[in-house]
Amino acid sequence: EHGNLTAEKAEKLIQSKKLAVGMSRKDVIRSWGKPDETDTLLTEKGKSDILIYHRGSTKSQYVLIDEQGLLTNVKSVNPNAAKTEKKQENK
Repeated sequence: EHGNLTAEKAEKLIQSKKLAVGMSRKDVIRSWGKPDETDTLLTEKGKSDILIYHRGSTKSQYVLIDEQGLLTNVKSVNPNAAKTEKKQENK
């Protein structure tokens, strides 16, 4: 129910609004709320769901959930970085 975490550890993380590798998808949503967007990533290792949380205009966090429903990675992304690079290429 709580992925690879004990119920106690999962509850502490949720109370602190934090995430940990091995956390269940359900607990991720309990901790951070419903994602702003979702996407899917297909690799040779299988399919991962991506829960996307926007944190202001300069940062988004991508939470990867594997086929077993467990958090495998959290990545911070600047959504404006790609736009900035394109502008520089056009100069």
